[in-house]
Amino acid sequence: MEAKCMDACCGGAYENCAANLEIPNMSRQRSVLAALGVLAVALGVTGCSPECETSSDCASTGATPYVCVEEKCVPDDSPCAAGCGSGTVCDEAADNGRGVCVQCLSDAQCGGDTPVCDITSKSCKTCLEGADGSAQGCLTGQVCNAGGNGGLGVCEGCGSNAECAEGTPQCKPGTPGVCVECLENSHCANGAQPVCSDNNVCGCTESAQCGGETPLCDTARDNGQGECVECIDNGQCTARQSCNAAGRCETLTGLDEANAQIAAFHAAPTGDLPEPLSLQGAFVTAITPDTAEPRGFFVQATAEGPALFVSHSDAVQVAVGDRVSFKVVTKILQSGNAAADYKLDTASVISDFQKLSSGHPVRKLAADGGLVTHVTDDAVVNLDTYESRLVRVTGRVTTTAGAGKQAGTGYKIAQFAMDGTPLTGGLGPRLRMPTGLADLVGVGLNCRVSVEAGVMWRYDDATNTPNPQTPYYPMPLVTAFSLSDFSVDCSGTAITLKVQTVVPLSPTQLRVTFEPGIDPGTLADVATQFTFGDSGLTASAYTLDEKTLVLTTTAQEPGTQYTLSVDPSVKSYTGVSVSGTATFKGYRVPALLVINEVNPNITTGVSATNNRDLIELKAVTAGAIEGITLTEEATSVSRLATLPDVTVAAGDLIVIHFRPNSAELAAGNDTLSKDEKTYETFYPGAWDVVTGTSSHPTFNDRLLRLANPQGDTQDVVAFSHKSMTAARPPNYPVVLRAAQEEGHWSPVDCRGETATPVPCAYDSAPLTALDVSVDWGVVEENTQSVSRYQGADTHSMVDWAFSETSSFGEENPARP
Repeated sequence: MEAKCMDACCGGAYENCAANLEIPNMSRQRSVLAALGVLAVALGVTGCSPECETSSDCASTGATPYVCVEEKCVPDDSPCAAGCGSGTVCDEAADNGRGVCVQCLSDAQCGGDTPVCDITSKSCKTCLEGADGSAQGCLTGQVCNAGGNGGLGVCEGCGSNAECAEGTPQCKPGTPGVCVECLENSHCANGAQPVCSDNNVCGCTESAQCGGETPLCDTARDNGQGECVECIDNGQCTARQSCNAAGRCETLTGLDEANAQIAAFHAAPTGDLPEPLSLQGAFVTAITPDTAEPRGFFVQATAEGPALFVSHSDAVQVAVGDRVSFKVVTKILQSGNAAADYKLDTASVISDFQKLSSGHPVRKLAADGGLVTHVTDDAVVNLDTYESRLVRVTGRVTTTAGAGKQAGTGYKIAQFAMDGTPLTGGLGPRLRMPTGLADLVGVGLNCRVSVEAGVMWRYDDATNTPNPQTPYYPMPLVTAFSLSDFSVDCSGTAITLKVQTVVPLSPTQLRVTFEPGIDPGTLADVATQFTFGDSGLTASAYTLDEKTLVLTTTAQEPGTQYTLSVDPSVKSYTGVSVSGTATFKGYRVPALLVINEVNPNITTGVSATNNRDLIELKAVTAGAIEGITLTEEATSVSRLATLPDVTVAAGDLIVIHFRPNSAELAAGNDTLSKDEKTYETFYPGAWDVVTGTSSHPTFNDRLLRLANPQGDTQDVVAFSHKSMTAARPPNYPVVLRAAQEEGHWSPVDCRGETATPVPCAYDSAPLTALDVSVDWGVVEENTQSVSRYQGADTHSMVDWAFSETSSFGEENPARP
């Protein structure tokens, strides 16, 4: 049934038929069709005119009878023969012309949620995806997901706002269109999220977009879209408030109760309390540094006080702004020294410590919502009221900062004339800060200081009166613990900023040390701030660590003299510019030296010329020795010698002459050759170096250390005087242990043959500090020495031996 004809009522050309061949009315032509028989079937007449009305209108051929189904003649064994059910239609061409019942042949048979006929599968779909990306059955702007909804297809996207729901009411044009929250800022009606982002959501990205009662943008809120809030953390509220989960500041409770608890602590007796005293909800206002004693933190609930100091171990970790609770177990009067002159109430033992919250703005002035009180002239007479509280003072330093029992261990203090009406008699508050901080900043006479948030420490001494007729007053000590606590201005005073040293660390690095330290905020363009004349040397980068600046430079010419100039824009923390210049020589590879021979007991019997000791050094590698230092360590570190500008070869010897006489001083150092100077006490086989008239090695327990100009240790030898009857330097075992820990001296400790480590001490066992040191106490004559065996360098006492006859300027004896 492949032949088709033209339907006169509908038109259209079909295969195997002449154009305009009219299909007759079958009701009038039954006889003709019957006569034609197979021809009628073969032609497969079709069109708008019915092919048949009843099965008798259909002819049969052979064994295949035809029946009339839906006005069409089909084989009576076709699935369509019994008639297609509701919702289906006969596809007469299917199955080689036998016909198949299908859901649709065109969109006319589809509707509802599946209005589109898929002519490939003859099934109704929600939508069809065209080869050109079109979406039949979807709105403009939508796309068809043909695999969605079990294969029926799903229209995705939007064509207009009408297809969008609450929450995402705006249809963003595109393929597909997308329902979004906003397309422009005007769509963001909620003032908490006023800006439409590139992702088409309402939110905020910076606080400048917010205002009114919600001035801050919390970019973490709403899954990172941002929301304008009153506060992001406790720091944006007052110290009497906290920031809640909604970003609002709410009033804290319990602060007045905390004040009462602190007052009860001050009223309690010293010692172990009968019952632990609870303190709930006070703020940590300050923390003492690790470098000074005593360690601890201060707590306070309101600006009016009171406050207290808690002495604690590192196990209690707190931060300024924490709100805490704990119980006081023991109370003491804080002692900064053996005389117990400090009378500061201290919680020395606490329990049940808990951090309740953090980040509270305690270090603001009370007027700005913090806990800081501005002190004028009543701090002395009302010190009990101010004790341990956060305070602010401004004024002028009237004495140079110094250490002492009033300052406490690790601190310096200076007299301080407060602005306002300071008390007379020198009893006003002192300015107090850790020694390292005072030295770094360089606070000096007549400097203006503003302590923004300090702690009121105290010193009590019954002798602290301006004269016997006046009553006793304690001493208030306004203490700043860090750079952020205060500001200082020494401009117009005699305070200076100087370059102390310039040391090449490598061909392209310089270490510059300042006294005092420089303010990192004044470093901008080091290429113009640190210059070297017309030498061609330039700086390009830097690192700063307190007083030490390391500059990166272009390549230095070895041994070339350079002059460093520092621009006035580089200033100290006190606002003072650098004065003067500094010279240095371009980097040279330093020789590696070891201590080779020592006589620490040379005397002529004349007091003025005693201690004319000798120390010999040996060059392990060739190089420059200028700037190499020899120091001795015990109670303190003392520099014995700094070597001159000499270039040595490997194996060269250098003899250092201590406390030289006038002739040796006049002769000076060998710098050109080992036999350059011919004075009778010099050694032609060595480079002779003379020191000043006062330095010499101390003839008791001492650690000698050689260090290159960069400060790196080259050699260490531990010497002891075992037969000494005088008091031994108590710190010698300490420096010995340090050298052992550094790997510069062996053995690593005094355990001997045992497995358990034993730190070396004068009374340690099985070995003592003296047992592992070279005994130079055996040297009793000017001609004797202790010397290193040739080539020996195990960093231990076994490298050394006593010699009846010294060998200065010559090779030492070999190990037997």
